[in-house]
Amino acid sequence: MVAVTGNMVAPGKLRRFGKATDQDRERAAFLSEMLPRIYGYILLRVNRDPGIAEDLTQETLLAYTRQQQSGVAIANPTAMLFGIARHKVIDWYRTRVMLTVDADETLGVIDPVDDLDRVLQRDELLRYLDQLPPGQRMVLILHYADGLSAAEIAAHLGKTRDAVESLLARGRRAMRQLASNQGEAR
Repeated sequence: MVAVTGNMVAPGKLRRFGKATDQDRERAAFLSEMLPRIYGYILLRVNRDPGIAEDLTQETLLAYTRQQQSGVAIANPTAMLFGIARHKVIDWYRTRVMLTVDADETLGVIDPVDDLDRVLQRDELLRYLDQLPPGQRMVLILHYADGLSAAEIAAHLGKTRDAVESLLARGRRAMRQLASNQGEAR
């Protein structure tokens, strides 16, 4: 598992004799608190591969730390961390062009604030997603789970906006068909 270690701030920000400031301790505490959430977020998006999730989590924390050290104010650190994580995952997938999610493996990673109905709906949707072609699955997740627009997805994947919109439309149509087939089977 990934660990938050070492100084998370530029050496010039530390007090004499290498002692951490209160601000340094707050940053380290924040990153320690966020680490499992970021790792879990990434893990679900990289087919539950712990090695890849650990690497991308470390890259995310490093990019966040560099951003802090640049001196630019960060208005919403949590949003920035998840944004960086999302971009790291997208970059990783861009080199692989496939996305697979095994719904059975996601059962153990449930946000404690989710209620049972939402968990069941999510699991059902994940089963449907698992039946879609990889391209449709990827754009649906990037659009609905990560909140990216068709233009943003196109830019990240190196596709045209029309191609992404076509994949979205076909993916939605296939999801509706899978849901209606499931409803008829009950």
